[in-house]
Amino acid sequence: MSSNQYDFVIIGGGTAGLVLAARLSEDASQQVLVLEAGSDTSDDEKVKLGVSWLALQGSDIDWSFKTEPQNSMKGRQITLSQGKTLGGSSALNAQNFSPPTKKIIDAWGALGNEGWDWETFRPFFIKSYTPPTIPEIQKKALGKEAWEDDQADGPIQLSFPESPNQLGEAWIEAFKRAGNLMPHNPWIKDSVGGFINQSSVEPVTGTRSYSANTYYDLAKGRSNLEVLTNAVVEKIFFTVSNKATGVQYQHESRIKTVMAKKEVILAAGACQSPKLLELSGIGDKTILERYNIPVVIDLPHVGENLQDHLVCEMGFKALDTTQTKDGIIRQEAEALRKAVEELKNNRTGPLTSTGFLTNAHVSTVSLSRPGGSKSLQQLLQSSRASAQTLSNQELSRAQAYYKVAENALLDPEQPSGVYFTFPYQIPTLSDPETGQITIDVLPGNHISFIAALSHPLSRGNVHIRSSKIKDDPIIDPKYLSHPVDLEILAEHTLELHKLAASLPLTKLLKQPITPSRSLSDFNDLNGARNYVRLRATTMWHPAGTCSMLPRDKGGVLDPKLKVYGTANLRVVDASAVPLLPTANIQSTIYALAERASVFIKEQYGLK
Repeated sequence: MSSNQYDFVIIGGGTAGLVLAARLSEDASQQVLVLEAGSDTSDDEKVKLGVSWLALQGSDIDWSFKTEPQNSMKGRQITLSQGKTLGGSSALNAQNFSPPTKKIIDAWGALGNEGWDWETFRPFFIKSYTPPTIPEIQKKALGKEAWEDDQADGPIQLSFPESPNQLGEAWIEAFKRAGNLMPHNPWIKDSVGGFINQSSVEPVTGTRSYSANTYYDLAKGRSNLEVLTNAVVEKIFFTVSNKATGVQYQHESRIKTVMAKKEVILAAGACQSPKLLELSGIGDKTILERYNIPVVIDLPHVGENLQDHLVCEMGFKALDTTQTKDGIIRQEAEALRKAVEELKNNRTGPLTSTGFLTNAHVSTVSLSRPGGSKSLQQLLQSSRASAQTLSNQELSRAQAYYKVAENALLDPEQPSGVYFTFPYQIPTLSDPETGQITIDVLPGNHISFIAALSHPLSRGNVHIRSSKIKDDPIIDPKYLSHPVDLEILAEHTLELHKLAASLPLTKLLKQPITPSRSLSDFNDLNGARNYVRLRATTMWHPAGTCSMLPRDKGGVLDPKLKVYGTANLRVVDASAVPLLPTANIQSTIYALAERASVFIKEQYGLK
């Protein structure tokens, strides 16, 4: 089906783009084209096996974006991995598949997006994934004896990889002893506590389950769907009335054009979607005029509102008897042989997962201390956005976000942080003065404890650096620019020492408990703050750069995900997300794409 005209042209064959392609091509009368800048790597063993996720960072299937130097993080430039392959970031992520909280999705609606709340959005999560069946005998070990059943039934297959495992069992017991075990299925009801997370790993084969081998595999035999890989879109065409008519792209060393009869759908991700809008003439006119780009629509907040989850990690030396993947990290022949043998014979073992095996949603640490709530309220109040520094739109948006964050950070039943572990060392070393990262693989066994910031208040931006498609955008997340972010992440990072010392987790570690690296050896908040500046990094969850928000709050998209001022251009990817979910973002992007496909089908009366 090679044509110069399609009903729908989808820019980006990633997590969201392939969901849209599969759903829109269900109607055989519709011709659908997907243009993906990367190649098809679905047969690549490194993509299939979760353990290879670190090896995929910086590879040919990673855009490997670099942020601007971050002032609050010792001037470090952070590498921001984003998938450049069929399946996008779902092909190289850490495979954690966790839900947002109900209150965060309800906040999307409270920000001014009519029709967006948990009850309305939840069915689209259910449509995207299938949870693992849990035998009664395993429920206790997984800490799920009281959990409600999850009735979802969608293409993405979930499992509890490497289950049962030594670290997971100790994690559940530690939170149970502390009275902080997750009491409810977080897909059903909000709460805080420790649990064993689900991963997007196919339970029978032990391989990655992602948009390319689920949604696309279901649809690729259809004669009305065409997917072009290694096709780099350069710009979108518009009529004088701002209707998107098609796109220009590079393919096989040629410049080509293709027309869209109904819609152009931008699904290129939070860094590329605003770039393509600006290159096509939609954005802040002062930026467009700087690069001699004709202005189609002056939409000042394209590329603004960038938000991302930060994480801070510390490793601890583990006993020789503790089961870890350090031998694989060091590429030791015997460890690799055993792992390959287990995979070949049983489709189980350390090669089937990233090692992201435990999780906890944790409320703000200071809330449990006398006067902690008052101190946090004072810090929030002192750092409220000021009309002196912001435009009316920016102020309106900042005040709306402030209220959401205040509610989450001050609520003991809502998470402000997420903890998780990896049963191996993170093989990087931070310079104690500059924070610059080098590779440094350690001997012995290690367990890495990680804290993530759930509700960052810092906001940055993504903008073009030239009028050329080949030039990466300027990405400035402004990490830790909001003082509350540093305080909350420092508190959670300091708390990791206590978690590692709790029973029975501490029994997996060498005694006395010893950080894997001397930089992690601190015992107060000042030490934690400095450590965060030196060591914190991204979870690769950039979002919000084409936010679904009212236009008077600096929005780019309306509640049906259409770009303001256009007749038929939508953005469906993480850039549309107005407020980050609690932790990992992939489940939310699948659901977002599922809902977008319904919007489109309803508008055009499709099956």
